[in-house]
Amino acid sequence: AQVMGADFTANATLLAHTRHRVVVAGLAGLPTYSRANSLSQFYFVNGRSVRDKVLLGAVRAAYADFIFRDRFPAIALFLAVDPADVDVNVHPAKAELRFRDAGAVRSAVINAIGQALEVAGYRASSTVAEDVLEAFRVPEMAEGVRPAPESRAAPAPRYEPAPAATSFAGFAEPSARFEPAPEVVVAEYPLGTARAQMFENYIVAQNGDSLLLVDQHAAHERLVYERFKAQLAAGPVASQVQLIPVVIELPEDDCARLEEAAPTLERLGLYLERFGPRAVAVRETPGLLGQADVEGLVRDIADGLAEWDSAAALGDSLDAIIARMACHGSVRSGRRLRVDEMNALLREMEQTPHSGQCIHGRPTYVELKKADIERLFGRTR
Repeated sequence: AQVMGADFTANATLLAHTRHRVVVAGLAGLPTYSRANSLSQFYFVNGRSVRDKVLLGAVRAAYADFIFRDRFPAIALFLAVDPADVDVNVHPAKAELRFRDAGAVRSAVINAIGQALEVAGYRASSTVAEDVLEAFRVPEMAEGVRPAPESRAAPAPRYEPAPAATSFAGFAEPSARFEPAPEVVVAEYPLGTARAQMFENYIVAQNGDSLLLVDQHAAHERLVYERFKAQLAAGPVASQVQLIPVVIELPEDDCARLEEAAPTLERLGLYLERFGPRAVAVRETPGLLGQADVEGLVRDIADGLAEWDSAAALGDSLDAIIARMACHGSVRSGRRLRVDEMNALLREMEQTPHSGQCIHGRPTYVELKKADIERLFGRTR
């Protein structure tokens, strides 16, 4: 807290893990508490401050699912290892070192951070709300700056009063939709009880003295992504058979890449085969996706294969493919949800690790305390 600030300790989760005779301790910042550079990363091995490539790479890998590639997590990482397992004499200033078993150290760090972030669950950093409040604040006029003389001011535009409306006929349907919520004690749930849906994408919820805004698409995308990973860890992802195979016409190069990647895609529940020189036939799709846009999904994966340029790269980037599938299987923006559907989404977020940020690293919800709202309206300071 003295070095990195109280904000860091308030938005970090505890590291306490032992693996391969490597003890990992410290604090790992929440993914939504990321930074534009690595200056908020501190590493210590047996009490010595170091800057080691193995540790840097392990931290980057541990956060890979949760933040943008151009953002950096904040972390204070302390390792204790057997002195015989580390060589500290590889750098004149002893800022670098060499581990006897770098793989074991990397594994210990990744597992420690993974477990800590899983315990954090749906938590998002408090700075998300602060960013929202800052966006609402109107900057005061700088001292010494005076408005232009009245004689030089442009004439005010003249407005003609609109005719009084005699009825609501012809008015567009409002973009904020409200349905009476069931009588539930809102303080029972961390993410509250749904009160409304706005702009057909944002859930308005209330939890005791807090107001929460939830991005339904981003939140559900993370939930589907975590389900995919859980199923894949237990074996191939369950699939559902298409009553009629979906034939998709594609450039010949894309068809060849999809055909080469077919064994990998089958592990994810997507079964397709070549259907002539410029088409593929999709026979089964991942059950998690439900009634997804099959053609859009396959075209999206084909674009990814062209980007990675090989099925081998696809195998290495399995998480990226799962992310693309999760996007197609999530609740879309623009879909109206019933109150029970909104509440079900909130409850699942509370039970799912990492649901505080979407798969692209953005927060899935913003929480404003009653005191924050009162500050917006000038009731308190």
